[in-house]
Amino acid sequence: MTDLRDDDPMKEATSLRSVINLYATRFQNVVSAQRNLGFNEN
Repeated sequence: MTDLRDDDPMKEATSLRSVINLYATRFQNVVSAQRNLGFNEN
């Protein structure tokens, strides 16, 4: 596999995907912690 140029849109998309995945993981961890503490949506 070749390295992408710095201005390549695919490189930016790949970077955004990793950021979104980290955010989703953190969000799930927060929701899980809230459930453990007894919080709910209502």
